[in-house]
Amino acid sequence: QASPCTRVVEERRRMSADDKSRLAKWRRMLAAWSSFVASDPCAVRRRVWRGVPSPVRGNVWTLLLSASAVSELYPPNTFARLCLFDSAADANRNVDEIVRDLPRTFPKVAYFARRNGPGQRALFNVLKAFTSFDAKLGYVQGMGFIAGTLLLHMSEESAFWSLVSMLNACTHAHEPPMSQLFAEGMPLLRRRCFELDRLLAIAAPRLKSHFASEGLHPTMFASHWYTTIHSCGASPEAAARVWDVALAEGPGMTSHRVAIAMLLADADELLLLPFDALVPRVRSLPEVIESRLFPSLDAFMHAVAKAAEVVTHQALDRIVDEWVESDRSSAAPLAIPRQ
Repeated sequence: QASPCTRVVEERRRMSADDKSRLAKWRRMLAAWSSFVASDPCAVRRRVWRGVPSPVRGNVWTLLLSASAVSELYPPNTFARLCLFDSAADANRNVDEIVRDLPRTFPKVAYFARRNGPGQRALFNVLKAFTSFDAKLGYVQGMGFIAGTLLLHMSEESAFWSLVSMLNACTHAHEPPMSQLFAEGMPLLRRRCFELDRLLAIAAPRLKSHFASEGLHPTMFASHWYTTIHSCGASPEAAARVWDVALAEGPGMTSHRVAIAMLLADADELLLLPFDALVPRVRSLPEVIESRLFPSLDAFMHAVAKAAEVVTHQALDRIVDEWVESDRSSAAPLAIPRQ
């Protein structure tokens, strides 16, 4: 698989007249991004849901994340400096873990598949730089899929600052920083699984009841959905469409809507399965978004939009109140599948 820049050129050659027209609209919007977002946010939201054209997706994502604004807070050579090897014990441990996980991150995506190839080197650089930047958080499994998804659409340095923004900044007022998904005890991940359990009771009470009768809880299958924003298992194309919306409207909210859309699409089959068959089937739902669950990516995103009728800010506010009041120590143990 070619580098992101080469792929953009190839995709531009293959674009239809309608695609070229849509790309032209996005370029005009990007040329006056701040004023366009302020004057017509509904148009921005509508276009994001239809999918950001691949040639400008990296630029759009960095703008949605305010990655350039974050980078300007630091010296120009920060990324290059952080890529340098640090002999400290914690850094060494992070490096060993990153290297171990490289071949497990997007093994079916050609750009990352070759050992020590350009994709794996870029992924290592971004993750190594981040662990040096945020030594307290360090490297946690799952971060590779976030960095890797970014690298499919932008340069190493842009991916690094986008990762910093995603994990450490409150890019959406109603959501805590994503770093809490990976912090000790994984507090945000536990909350997300609790929220999904309650949302499923609203969206699909029969399925929720079946899961409960079989002893299946979201902590047993959904952890990687939230830590990777559904990029682990899904095709790069499906993940990109999810991320377009997630970076615009919030990764937690969007991940919930994707989860509900997938579970509803497969509900008839899931209702027939016992525990031993339920677990692998539910965990693998992102892998069959296009092959079994939905006839097209547009149909998939339509189902995600439909799930927004259930996954609302008001519903989540009520669930969060319940979460705060509950005894969190009694929550089911998290099951983090290996990459």
